[in-house]
Amino acid sequence: GDDEGMAGVRARQALFKPGGEFARWMAKNPTVLVVDGTVFAHAGVDASHVEYGFERINREVMLWMEGKTKMPPKQVLESDGVVWTRDYGGKDAGNQYEAKFCRRLDAALDAADAKRLVVGHTPQTTGVNSGCKGSLWRVDVGASRGIYGGAVQVLEIVNGRVRVLA
Repeated sequence: GDDEGMAGVRARQALFKPGGEFARWMAKNPTVLVVDGTVFAHAGVDASHVEYGFERINREVMLWMEGKTKMPPKQVLESDGVVWTRDYGGKDAGNQYEAKFCRRLDAALDAADAKRLVVGHTPQTTGVNSGCKGSLWRVDVGASRGIYGGAVQVLEIVNGRVRVLA
């Protein structure tokens, strides 16, 4: 019954809360990662995140997820932060005019000395797609049955060449 459902919710909360088993396991993964000129972030980055430092964001998130600090950095909590912003989500995030967000992205990529940003966070009803003249890639296809059950797609980046595998 309902007690069983609540017990499941409580068990999940215990696993994922800072210091919990899954949180400690996930803490080993970076929040923002740069590989060969490509920045990977759940939702996006801007120049202030570059200035604060991706390594610093990663370290502070790790400590919080391990239960060693009370709060993650504000760069994670803010509505325009690395895990919450919808600025790079395109039409599926209700963004009809991308130019403003592309200027924000260009400043961030210049500051990070990077070529492109790859984000998830906003499921894309049309599948993996790009924006900002190829400097932004949206890869959340909503594959989870709990979201859209979208078809699996992969973004391949080899020697600076980007293509979608479906």
